[in-house]
Amino acid sequence: MMDPERHITLRELQRLVRQTLDERFALPLWVSAEISEIKVNYSG
Repeated sequence: MMDPERHITLRELQRLVRQTLDERFALPLWVSAEISEIKVNYSG
């Protein structure tokens, strides 16, 4: 388990996720998901 005081950057998180997927799954890998909430920005 991660130390709650340890912080990582989004870049490091992306690298860890990619490394894990590369090691555990045959590529290409397709991911499907649902949108649980969407907001429309009317100001721009």
